Amino acid sequence: MDYLFALQNIREAAPSFINYFFLFISEITLYLGALIAANFYWSINKDDGAYILMGYAGAFSVNEFIKNLACVNRPWILDSRLHIDPVAKGSATGYSFPSGHTTIATSFFGGLALTQRKKKGLSIFFLVLILLVAFSRNWLGAHTLKDVLVAICHTSLMICLVCVLRYSLAKNPAKDTLVMALALVISITFLIILCVKKYPMQYDAAGNLLVDPKKMLEEAFKSTGTATGFFLGWWMERHLVNFEIPDNTKKRVLRSVIGSLILLLWLFLISKTLKFLGAYTYYFIKYFVTFFFMMYIYPLLFSSITKVYKYV
Repeated sequence: MDYLFALQNIREAAPSFINYFFLFISEITLYLGALIAANFYWSINKDDGAYILMGYAGAFSVNEFIKNLACVNRPWILDSRLHIDPVAKGSATGYSFPSGHTTIATSFFGGLALTQRKKKGLSIFFLVLILLVAFSRNWLGAHTLKDVLVAICHTSLMICLVCVLRYSLAKNPAKDTLVMALALVISITFLIILCVKKYPMQYDAAGNLLVDPKKMLEEAFKSTGTATGFFLGWWMERHLVNFEIPDNTKKRVLRSVIGSLILLLWLFLISKTLKFLGAYTYYFIKYFVTFFFMMYIYPLLFSSITKVYKYV
């Protein structure tokens, strides 16, 4: 905790724009990484993009499983002398260990750094982004050092596992059915375990619940929706579409721009119409559709248009 105390003292004496800078670095990764990986998949390097997204889907599921099993409270709950910066309070809810933001940054930017390792400058840039996001969570008081380090470690292990799977599938593509089936079984099993386990019911001095287990389960439904949407869409694209990336730069850019706009429209506007279904169903559908669209629906659309019109 001494590390967080030191950062807190510096943060309180620093200009407020620094806190907003670290909040921006922390929050932008939630969407920027996914968009970059999706565009890699659609328009730059299909395999690289697919396996970066696979690393994220796996790491997100593992992170939420650990977080809901460990039930470690946030730093300011563990020690009342600590407090989170107000600008970051809205995004620092629920349990603390491991850091979700750091997991997301490591999965996307770690995967990008690995695939772009021949371009050393770009690879280093992505690695620096991971460290900046991890540090930002400490700077803002949202996580302990242990939270971000464990997130980096378990996500790095997931990236290594994905590399092994990639090598194995390159030699024996038919194994993708087994990979897809195992991933779905594991993800759904994680969700069932988290739904039936008992959560600690802790209250503050005013009698308010410190962490609402129902809210934490929302994150589990998000991760399950992500994993099931990704792996089902990934397998279906491999077997039913098998799209190709065009040589023409204009066609690649058009494909990326249209796909990104549809994805953003869904995430920030259309999906909100489903909130009447209840939080758990809403979050599962939102994340399932997001990744199923990325991996299968959109490739099916632009592949079909390409075959008909020959210009997209």
